[in-house]
Amino acid sequence: MYVLRRTVRDTQCRRVFEILAHKCEYVDEMHPLVARHMQCRSQGIGMIEHALRNAMHKGQLPRHLQVRRAAVGLHAYVDGLIYNWLLDPRSFALDQDAEALVDQYLQGLKSVPAPRRSAARSLHPKPNTEAQRTTEKIERE
Repeated sequence: MYVLRRTVRDTQCRRVFEILAHKCEYVDEMHPLVARHMQCRSQGIGMIEHALRNAMHKGQLPRHLQVRRAAVGLHAYVDGLIYNWLLDPRSFALDQDAEALVDQYLQGLKSVPAPRRSAARSLHPKPNTEAQRTTEKIERE
């Protein structure tokens, strides 16, 4: 929520985000800026992961939550909110709605279903032996 409110209230911060989001071409000479942006992104996701783990330990989020996936999603969500607000600041009240917007995402994490064993298996199905033989035959020819 802090970064959302700061984007609205801190003109220097907002200007940096505007440049990075809408006016910056990531060419070779911009490599240091890109590296710094990636470092900040990585740190931000790490901080979100830490906060989500704390919420899990307190029973505020389900124990089966895939923390990395949820952290990347929340970071992308916040990043998208900033990007879209910068396009048209009149479209929604980013600073006033910051808490409700983040809470809405977190509420969604509370309802993430526990993984089912059959679902886990379907992600990595056993190879079809006939199909595998056909593939091997084609590779040999």
